Amino acid sequence: MRERMEALVREVFAREERNEVELRLSREEACWLEEEKGAVCRALDIPPAPDGKRWYLVRMD
Repeated sequence: MRERMEALVREVFAREERNEVELRLSREEACWLEEEKGAVCRALDIPPAPDGKRWYLVRMD
């Protein structure tokens, strides 16, 4: 998961030069972004989909 999430961060936040984006993530992925990258992840839909994922507004300053 770590490599995939690192690639996502590079693609969305570094290459596209964005600081806020809506992403469909699992709770574990959202927690990883918060803990490892200092992101703020706010769930946009409740409850999660059957696959355990939900849409998050992810902000990295």
